[in-house]
Amino acid sequence: MKKLTEIWHHTFPLHSFGELDALIIEGCNKLVNVFPSFTVRRFKSLCNLKVTNCKSMKEIFDLKGCGKCDADMTNLQNVHVQALPKLKHILNKDPEGRLHIKRLKKIRVQECLFLEHIFPVSVARDLKNLEYLEVLNCGQLKEIVSMEEKINVESLLFEFPRLITATFSKLPNLESFYGKTCELRCSALNNLSVELCHKLKLFKDANANPEIGNTEIKPVFLPEKVLIIILASMPFSN
Repeated sequence: MKKLTEIWHHTFPLHSFGELDALIIEGCNKLVNVFPSFTVRRFKSLCNLKVTNCKSMKEIFDLKGCGKCDADMTNLQNVHVQALPKLKHILNKDPEGRLHIKRLKKIRVQECLFLEHIFPVSVARDLKNLEYLEVLNCGQLKEIVSMEEKINVESLLFEFPRLITATFSKLPNLESFYGKTCELRCSALNNLSVELCHKLKLFKDANANPEIGNTEIKPVFLPEKVLIIILASMPFSN
């Protein structure tokens, strides 16, 4: 499969893979994306997705070219991407919210050296079922949620009521959860692990005074307002 350049023919029937539950892609070194825009509405039963060791992979979901009418709900619940050295986006820009992954429960991202963020804003605002988030060894990752989309509100609310475990390790350029003012609610968070994230400032400095030279401080990982009710484990290592 090392020479495979595409998986789906652009003319395949709409319901051809309607019952596909799991998809594993490994070692496809010529493949640049998994789901081109014309496939967005075709995998309503897909629950588990694993993509590993694909040297040319740049995007998992390519939404460029999708119109507003193409918006669709997926059943995707578990995502694992690993060893994709050229990956830039899991989902590329989706300002119209065309792809809904509201049922996502678990996402693991490992060894994606050029990835700069995990979710676009339109997706991150709707992850009410997310339980597990793991991001490891992504050297260029700057934030968890991208600031690329234009959002016409002063402060965003990100709410993850079922998130139990969040792990971040070997992310030397990670600076914040989201680079602008936002409110983060993780009422079920039980385990938070942060390791070797040297640029990350977890909590806002209550003594910071923007009038005396602190105007360059980056937004914190746990932002303006944060709600965490249950936290049993919170190891940190630099």
